[in-house]
Amino acid sequence: MTQLMQEELQKELSTLEQMDIDHVLPNPGSLKLNYVLVTGVTGALGIYIVRELLTHSNAEIYCLVRAGGPQQAKERIAANFACYNLACTEQEWTRLHPVISDLHQEQFGLTVSDYGDLADEIDTIIHCAANTSFVVRYEVSYKTNVFGTGELLRFAIRQRIKAFHHVASCGVRVLAYYEPGDKDLGLFTGYSQSKYVSEKMVHFMLERGLPGTIYEIGYLSLDYDRFNPTDSFESFLQLCMELKLVPEIDADFDYTPITSVAREIVRRTQQQNFQKHKLNLHHPVPLPWSTIVAALCAVKPDVKPIPFIEFFPIFQEFMRLYRGKRIYAMKRVISKDFPLQLNAMFRGVPSDFSPENSPKKYDLERLISIFSHVQHTYEWQ
Repeated sequence: MTQLMQEELQKELSTLEQMDIDHVLPNPGSLKLNYVLVTGVTGALGIYIVRELLTHSNAEIYCLVRAGGPQQAKERIAANFACYNLACTEQEWTRLHPVISDLHQEQFGLTVSDYGDLADEIDTIIHCAANTSFVVRYEVSYKTNVFGTGELLRFAIRQRIKAFHHVASCGVRVLAYYEPGDKDLGLFTGYSQSKYVSEKMVHFMLERGLPGTIYEIGYLSLDYDRFNPTDSFESFLQLCMELKLVPEIDADFDYTPITSVAREIVRRTQQQNFQKHKLNLHHPVPLPWSTIVAALCAVKPDVKPIPFIEFFPIFQEFMRLYRGKRIYAMKRVISKDFPLQLNAMFRGVPSDFSPENSPKKYDLERLISIFSHVQHTYEWQ
């Protein structure tokens, strides 16, 4: 880890060390999944977790949402249900309670009274919210990924103890095991740096006695059969289709259904078993990059596989000629050390899925379907 990140981490841990946890710490076995606070409900995993809570629990669900008022907050959640083709009945809506708030502010921007009432009510926190941009600096992702996590940890011991379930990222392994050069950062980003610090913050509090679990997740595959233009992996494969070249890489990848991950997290919150602080929610079977290449070439035979060492300079030149924002993101993500970084994240990672929720196979059919139906990718300038 870089000197800067070590300093950032020590600063955050010093702040947490001042938090008095002992006088509010009950027996974790007394915690119940009755009133759950969920962050990130306007993102993908957050809304899937809400759907699982509605289906597999009787909990009242409080959703932190940035909005101008109650109606707008409900509309934002409803729009996200619709975005991912998830249903929510009128009866289920009675269990959803939007909390107009902001993780970038102290006490979520709530009034003292509202914050206290919420702290009295909640028994479980599921923290999914994150700035997931691969191109912003640490200073930008800090507000959500580090400051916001710190506010939630303070909330977790406010008035009465709460179970803390934190969604972490496989991206931290790039930082933990590999330090690249100054220019070709690739997956060594402000996102992975901020998620590294936030994971260490949560682990620090769990070690002090806060009941909870850290879930390190890999790449999540969605359940609908269309191209997602905000997805880095799918965007990169579309770029390969445009280039008519795809890199051959000796690396593993992860492609785990989002429903499996959401269901496993909800199952763990119900068990209230905090003996293991961190779980890896990766597909139990490694996915070789060569399998992805074969799936792409099967439906796009004009795409030619070439060694990554040959692909990378062609890719760099291609990116140099385009100034679009999404493509700029890809330029930053794919570095000369991309194969090494992939393996730092995915190769040899054990799976902690329970047998009943473990995904049985990779959904490569979805990828093939997307590729076979693509008629247009990006409009190049």
